[in-house]
Amino acid sequence: MDMIQYIGIPYEDRGRTTEGCDCYGFIRLVLLDMGIELPLYDYACQNPDSVAEELLAVKVDTPQDGDVVYLATREYSGHVGIYKGGQVWQMTHHGVISKSWKRIERQVMGIYRHQGDR
Repeated sequence: MDMIQYIGIPYEDRGRTTEGCDCYGFIRLVLLDMGIELPLYDYACQNPDSVAEELLAVKVDTPQDGDVVYLATREYSGHVGIYKGGQVWQMTHHGVISKSWKRIERQVMGIYRHQGDR
């Protein structure tokens, strides 16, 4: 999973492609590259409980590469990113960014690991 390939994708509200995407569209693209297909809609961002249901995921305590991280930010009460190598990669209105886990750990409301078909 090479996260650098996502740098430069512009923000687009409800976007789901490399031409533009929002935070859910971004995690959908990354997980699709990992062979995990998510629905096109973004209900998963509504609250932490729906993340597990929509992503066929289980909540875990310690992140591993490829886990979805549910965050509360100043701008959004529900925001998602992907954990990779001690960083959380996320789509912002300024494009894809990464922040160190230590920097955003207090904003984390849940860490979710895809479990495949249940």
